[in-house]
Amino acid sequence: MNKIFILILAISVLVPPVIGQISFKDNRIKNDPVDVESDLEIEEKMKIHKDFLDKASLGQDTIKQIFGNIYLYFDCLEKHDFTEASRYILEAEKVANQSGNQQWLGWVIHRKGALHVFLRNFEEAILQYKRSESLCKEARDSLCVAFNLEQLSSMYGQLKDFEKAQECFDLALPLLEKFGDDGSLAVALANYGNLLQYQKRYQEALPYHERAVELNEKLNRPYKKIQSLHNIGELNLSLGRYNKALEIYQECIRINDENNWPERKIYNYHGLYQAYEKMGDLQKALDYNRKYYKLKDSIIGAQTQLKVADLEAKYDSQEKELDLQKSRAELMVAERSLERAGGFFIFLLLLAAFGIYLWRKQMLQAKREKAENEENLKRLTRILLEKNTVLLEMEEMVSVQATQHKTTPNPEIFEENLYNQRILTEEDWAAFKVYFEKTYPGYLSRLRSTYPALSEAEERLFLFIKLNLTRKEAAAILGISADSVKKTRYRVRKRLELDEEASLDDYIRSF
Repeated sequence: MNKIFILILAISVLVPPVIGQISFKDNRIKNDPVDVESDLEIEEKMKIHKDFLDKASLGQDTIKQIFGNIYLYFDCLEKHDFTEASRYILEAEKVANQSGNQQWLGWVIHRKGALHVFLRNFEEAILQYKRSESLCKEARDSLCVAFNLEQLSSMYGQLKDFEKAQECFDLALPLLEKFGDDGSLAVALANYGNLLQYQKRYQEALPYHERAVELNEKLNRPYKKIQSLHNIGELNLSLGRYNKALEIYQECIRINDENNWPERKIYNYHGLYQAYEKMGDLQKALDYNRKYYKLKDSIIGAQTQLKVADLEAKYDSQEKELDLQKSRAELMVAERSLERAGGFFIFLLLLAAFGIYLWRKQMLQAKREKAENEENLKRLTRILLEKNTVLLEMEEMVSVQATQHKTTPNPEIFEENLYNQRILTEEDWAAFKVYFEKTYPGYLSRLRSTYPALSEAEERLFLFIKLNLTRKEAAAILGISADSVKKTRYRVRKRLELDEEASLDDYIRSF
């Protein structure tokens, strides 16, 4: 009783009550211009969905723009085009984010998590589902929260963190039962049953699959029903209940025959083969093993033949279209033979115009890059010179302390203390190198390949001189004295093997 009370209390704290909740999922399905049971080709579906998105964008209908991008996202997943799917879901995220509606954004991020499941990136999927869960809690959309918790349970199961998987499912189930439809609940129960089955917790998995069968039967979804029914057969087989497993597999075959689903019978035959083998009836086991391979080969062979026939039909159609295009092209050539001279002149004009366009584009690009480089230099200089204030404050503080105690600070100790303050931190140096590389692409790699013996301190000074920084500024940035900068300059001269009369600054600026 205590555990149940704690679970109810946790749910009431984590998930706020639903106030006027509208199902984003139902609204999305309702607005889809393509029926869910449609057998249209994927290209035709995408055309319809692109038209839907164009109209939504033209009418500035935010929610339909989100739906349109999600429809195309699903289409791309069906085509296994994950790059385009990512583009559409990111566009949906942008529109939802601009709307300021937490519920819409939560559902979009939920689909973003599903994309990472397809990509087998379970850690990233968990991050997206958690983000979606948080948004949906803020929006008080308990159904969305439930879907995210159910998916988090599956993801933790994939990562074999079964304790967290159990925790998430325990939170998801009551929410799905209260706010979800029977179809969503059936899917969640089947998924969790599979998770328990994967852990070899066969007895615990049974009631989840049995309930999924009941819900799918209630919804008149025989295809989904036999999937869970087959899983129940496998569970009974694993528990040593061979006769029960045989009974269930035969029931699956009957349903598959009624609905003309021979491809599903492949798994049923394999289950019967395993059950009879376990029971020691090797003759029946051999019979069903033969049926399994015969049906598997025939199904795969038939599917292959259909694909080949489809490809041949498409190829013939393409060849005819090419012949037609060729005839049209020849006719156009004949008609325009008299206009060739004028056409050639127009072509030259167009070519010249195109050349001018490219030249102007390159000039504009060069100007933009120059402006960006100048901005990077300004930003870089600002980061570096702001450090001067820190150094001056520390020098003043040490000077005051020396006056009060009438002592002269040891220069080496003073310099070491300043260096320990990390005036130029590793983060600052990393940012510095990013800006420097944007301004002088490839400069650092060329410097290191030419002078591999340069120390890190010498390399930093080299770059500061390249940027025309004074010794005082370099000292301030590094948190060392001007004398130390002078010593480093001397070491750099030796590394570069410069003559005494040669200018170190001139050499570095021209490098």
